[in-house]
Amino acid sequence: MLYRECDIVVRLNEFKRNVLLSLKGSEEYGYNIAKGLSSRGNIHLGYLYETLIELETENLVQSRWEKGTKGPKRKVYSLTHKGELALQDVLAETIQIIDHFYGAYLSALPPEKNVATRILSAVNAYFPIKKAKVLIFVITDSLNPAWKRAIRQIQSQNDKVTIYLVKPSEVEVNLQLPNIVVLNGSPENVPLKNGLADGIILESFCSTDISSVAKEIRRIVNPTGVAVFLAYHLQLAQAHDPLDVGEFIEKMSSEWGGRKEIFDPLLVKKEISVYFTIENIERVGPLTAFITKAKE
Repeated sequence: MLYRECDIVVRLNEFKRNVLLSLKGSEEYGYNIAKGLSSRGNIHLGYLYETLIELETENLVQSRWEKGTKGPKRKVYSLTHKGELALQDVLAETIQIIDHFYGAYLSALPPEKNVATRILSAVNAYFPIKKAKVLIFVITDSLNPAWKRAIRQIQSQNDKVTIYLVKPSEVEVNLQLPNIVVLNGSPENVPLKNGLADGIILESFCSTDISSVAKEIRRIVNPTGVAVFLAYHLQLAQAHDPLDVGEFIEKMSSEWGGRKEIFDPLLVKKEISVYFTIENIERVGPLTAFITKAKE
């Protein structure tokens, strides 16, 4: 039996979650629910029906009688609106946990495979970061450890560069590094003067007004400067591997966790191209990097 008497209380919520998941987007008979859950172990039908009754009492599941094709009526179960909301919470919580560990995995990659390092290498092909006097990083979430290491790498190569880190006011950043200025702002409102930056890296933009973001970033970049727009898991080709774990995690983070925006790459290209010449588009892990040069 999957749930022994000694651990029913401990694992009851887990079992309920599995039942809710089995009803996502469908109506099912109790027997079919048990069959679907059997991959996790033997299911005791009596315990399953007790759980379904509890879920009905909690208004998470509803049922109706349906006439059988060759026998008596059978009960069909489905999620209520409250149940769908509860399932969204379950999925969001699960995806956030996975996303956290996936982020840690990316951060722990060796330098040659690190997302930030690879993006900086791509940028160097169009603008030598060693010669930069002012660089700006604009983040919309907590500062990824990979980018912290990238900033240290930049400073080790160019000890005269001043780096501005623009972040949301609610995000705490503790960087014990020289020549770093931390400011509160957003992709649409960077609190710096016109034409200041030799290069800008926009870590991820979550505004649906891409045009406003591109216009503001162009205001900050000097006429010969480079801007890198990073967006999560944009599908750039028709061929698509559904088992791409990184893309799947970022997609689910956006849909269920509400943390990241997903954009149509053609729309992003169109809006950015008004203010920048796109030199290259690179897919690096879960990110798509639009490497651009400012238009006159």
